[in-house]
Amino acid sequence: MQTPFSEFVRTVEALDPRHPRVRRWTQSPELGPRPGGLAALRAELMAEAAAALGRAEQRVLAELERLRSMGESIDQLETQAAAASDGIDPSRHEALAHGVDAFNRQRRVAQRRLWELMVQREALGLYRNDILAELYPIPARRSIAATQKP
Repeated sequence: MQTPFSEFVRTVEALDPRHPRVRRWTQSPELGPRPGGLAALRAELMAEAAAALGRAEQRVLAELERLRSMGESIDQLETQAAAASDGIDPSRHEALAHGVDAFNRQRRVAQRRLWELMVQREALGLYRNDILAELYPIPARRSIAATQKP
């Protein structure tokens, strides 16, 4: 099965080396032919694909780090609420509700970034994405326990 990327690379390789566009890719106006010609172009395309995949992974990791930090803040608010003998006050409940809502919105962003990584992997011919859930676990949705409402 051909991937869009491999199909593109084959299309580029099949072009006539005398074609003006191919010449522009493989020759420098000042220096003449670039070392490696189309092979160098293929290597450059592969390097860019790898770099793009790395950037997609970094976006996923950044979102997961934001989720981790937000989750810690929510845990801290919940711990403070549980320690309060008179129950949670309205302002603390509002902060907790806001934190949970922001966490769940951020979770959707992280899911989207993980989906984007999967799409990018598939475009490069990497179809086994089942390990991504293990490598980049997205935490479950958060909610406020009914007992904590004022």
